[in-house]
Amino acid sequence: MPTPTTPTTLTTLLTDGSAGSAGATARIALDVAADDWRSAVTTAGRLLEDTGATDPDYTAAMIATVEDNGPYIVVAP
Repeated sequence: MPTPTTPTTLTTLLTDGSAGSAGATARIALDVAADDWRSAVTTAGRLLEDTGATDPDYTAAMIATVEDNGPYIVVAP
C-alpha cells in the first residue's frame, strides 16, 4: 500500500497500469463540491479506497501531510 512519502505516480493510482481499465473511471469524479481542502482530499481518498487502490490510513496520511508541511500539492501530467 503506498503512503504519501512513497513515490507513486498518479497514472499508477488511476489505472493500475492500464489506461482503459475500469478502475480508472471509478477513481474519477467530476463536478464534486468541496467546502474546504480537507473535504476535497477526503473525497479523492474515498474514490481511491472504494476501488482498493488505497485504504483509509492513506487518506488520513494525505491530510496529515498537508497539516504538517503546508498546502504544497503538485498535480502534473
